[in-house]
Amino acid sequence: TIFTPNSDVAEERTLPLITAICKRLNLTLVQAADAFGEHWVNVYSPRLYKHLYSKHKTSRAFFEDINAMHQRLTRQVPNARPPRFVLEWKNDKVLVMHYQSGRSLIDIAVGMARAIGRYYGEALEVTRVSDSELRIAFP
Repeated sequence: TIFTPNSDVAEERTLPLITAICKRLNLTLVQAADAFGEHWVNVYSPRLYKHLYSKHKTSRAFFEDINAMHQRLTRQVPNARPPRFVLEWKNDKVLVMHYQSGRSLIDIAVGMARAIGRYYGEALEVTRVSDSELRIAFP
């Protein structure tokens, strides 16, 4: 199967693939999610969506625009169901992102959040709080 950036991929196809990759490479789901996030954020997507990354100067600005980015990027993708994040600022340094999706891919969101910090050269502390929340502490 070939997955392309302009197609929606059903969870029934992604989760077994992720599970098989973890088993084959002897990785935990968290390790695989971090590796995927690192590659997606710091290698693959900056080539494809350079304008989205250069538009922001900090990870904070990137996260604040994430829902609008998902809407713009998936406008042309039939049946697209990108995750939505409700942003809850606990204070000026702590953001809780409430992950809203029919998919169970919170670990991927956490891995990508960590990688976004690295992309912008910021030492973010990203923690999975629950199946639907991640916490980001900014430096």
